Amino acid sequence: MSPIAFGLGSSRAFGIGKRTVPLAVPLDWEMLLVGGGGGTYAQDRYVLGGFTGDDNFYSPVYSGGGGGGGVRTTSGTTANGSSLYLTVGGGGAGADNSTGKGSDTYYALTAGGAAVLTSLGGGSGGSSGTDKNGSSGGGASSSTTKNWTAARSTAGTGTAGQGNNGGGATNGSPGAYVGGAGGGGGYSGGGNNGGSTSGGNGGAGYNLTSFSTTSNSYVGWGGGGNGSITIGNNGDPNNTTVSNAPANSGGGARGQNDSTTAGTRIGVGATGGSGVVVIRYPGTVAKATGGTITYQTVGGTAYVIHTFTGSGTFTVL
Repeated sequence: MSPIAFGLGSSRAFGIGKRTVPLAVPLDWEMLLVGGGGGTYAQDRYVLGGFTGDDNFYSPVYSGGGGGGGVRTTSGTTANGSSLYLTVGGGGAGADNSTGKGSDTYYALTAGGAAVLTSLGGGSGGSSGTDKNGSSGGGASSSTTKNWTAARSTAGTGTAGQGNNGGGATNGSPGAYVGGAGGGGGYSGGGNNGGSTSGGNGGAGYNLTSFSTTSNSYVGWGGGGNGSITIGNNGDPNNTTVSNAPANSGGGARGQNDSTTAGTRIGVGATGGSGVVVIRYPGTVAKATGGTITYQTVGGTAYVIHTFTGSGTFTVL
């Protein structure tokens, strides 16, 4: 065999031995975390002596709207075979105290490990305690009695970067059918103050068209406050009048409807919506497992979308 032939043969032999296993490439991702929305305090009606037709029959409590769950975005890189552990916060129950606040949403690098990034739950509307504060603050409850607890009449405070403050209340004098509760704060705006008879609107939320969808869909919005005549609208234009916020919206609960029954509490208040986690990365082929996987083009870029409506694990392949 000639040297030239040998050289060609060597070249071809070495060329055949190409790598068939691709190099491991870490996955760059972006994440949206939404905390649970806040619930509302239940509305009360009382008769103060006498009978329902006298001047002592009035509604002393109007429920402020719940604050929206915190909305936060982050990005990172995860190696092949590694996981992110996601905890999705629940919405706050309709109640007076701490159960009214929404739960936090976060992710960790190890199962049961410390949170790397947290989106706080929304504050409860008209709460008697500090749980009216949160990612977004709950709206203040209003009253027509001068003995009403001042803490409920104070709007909740939001957390910078996650939400906004709740709206204040308008309190009437004893025996007067006036007073409106404030709306809960939302991610994009604070809750509106209650009027003399109407409840304040809830603060606007975050539109997912900026992250994972082409249809207007909102998360982290505040619930509307209750008034003696009208209730304020929620901060989600698609759900302006619902009382219990939808699951995975992180929305705050809306104030309860008025009642004409003396001495009654209307249920136990309304409930906030649970949170959600959305992870995206550019491409058209899934490179990880976990959540519900969809494919969407946002802002001209094709993304793989992993949506977690409950706690779960995101694992890079």
